[in-house]
Amino acid sequence: MANKAYKFRLYPTGEQKQLLAKTFGCVRFVYNKMLAERKETLISGHAEFPKFKNRKTGQSYTTSVVNGNIMPLDGYIKLPTLKLVKIKQHREIPFHHLIKVLYVIPNQNRKIRCFNSQ
Repeated sequence: MANKAYKFRLYPTGEQKQLLAKTFGCVRFVYNKMLAERKETLISGHAEFPKFKNRKTGQSYTTSVVNGNIMPLDGYIKLPTLKLVKIKQHREIPFHHLIKVLYVIPNQNRKIRCFNSQ
């Protein structure tokens, strides 16, 4: 079966927005820390490196499905640590499709979107 992505808009509560902001910050910190270590240990300087993430661009996080921690539920999606988050579910995900990975990405308008991949 080929992979297919579904994109939905999230409507997090105020508390969930704060938790998402903390999560984006933690992801950015770990990414930048690992990138800095990689730069320090490289012997030859011929390779180009990815740029450090900053607070204003490149915010996202990815999570995988483990023991049913992510599932769509009638206008909501169950996410790890955020619990139930309201979504605009404009189409149904077929029953036989399995969610394997979820990407949470805010766009320029500060609207948060999630992408499900099968």
